Amino acid sequence: MKFLTLIGLAAVLLIASPANAATIRIDEARVRLEMAAGETKTGQIHISNPTDGTVAVKVYAEDWEYLDTGNGDKDFFPAGTLPNSASPWITYNPSNLSIEPFGKQTVDYTVTVPPDATGGTRYSILFFETALGMGQNEEGASVSVAGRIGSLMYVDIAGTVRREGKIEILEFTPGKGSRPNTIRTVFKNTGNTSIVLEGEFVLMDVEGAVKARAKLSPIYSREGSTASQETEWAGRLAPGSYDGVFTFDLGEGELLVEEKKILIE
Repeated sequence: MKFLTLIGLAAVLLIASPANAATIRIDEARVRLEMAAGETKTGQIHISNPTDGTVAVKVYAEDWEYLDTGNGDKDFFPAGTLPNSASPWITYNPSNLSIEPFGKQTVDYTVTVPPDATGGTRYSILFFETALGMGQNEEGASVSVAGRIGSLMYVDIAGTVRREGKIEILEFTPGKGSRPNTIRTVFKNTGNTSIVLEGEFVLMDVEGAVKARAKLSPIYSREGSTASQETEWAGRLAPGSYDGVFTFDLGEGELLVEEKKILIE
């Protein structure tokens, strides 16, 4: 079966194929829970069908992790595959739904953290899958096509989460001609939770006057991983030496600050 997948910030699945089209919406694209060992919490995800046809939806859990692209791309695995999986802690009901035209249904979930749980954050994703009809694979053969939208699940074990990391490489390459300046950042997540590293930079001349300020592209990382991202900045600077201050936000008030000399020839 061929899958078309939307996750994360997406809250709407709208996929069309020559044979069929289906739309579903969920109200929780990301669920983050802070829980103590041995604690149980419950919640709900609402799925709506804004079309004039009945839609069948299958619900199931999988594991996920970021790819090393740094831009938030993900890979998926059967539930319970990864060592930091929260999938075995999650139950949900129902697992199959039939949503009438313009209707809405609710999936109830329960998360139970084992009494001996330790070690930062655990992860899962609840997928909501619907059939889209028939399509063709790369070889031109007919295959069934399913679309799915996911609600990312994060379970932070209370009192154990560490947001830590280090900048391993920070390179500023001045632009030439029509090419913009580029800032390459390589980040190693040394903590025990996922971090979306956001940042900004300030460039000052020898007199301390600010000559440039801009946001850096975010870097998506999981614990123990190294990820990189490149930011393009279209500004122009006069030749000379500049002091660069790069500030990175690890989340929850934790910051990294890097200083770097920038030479513009």
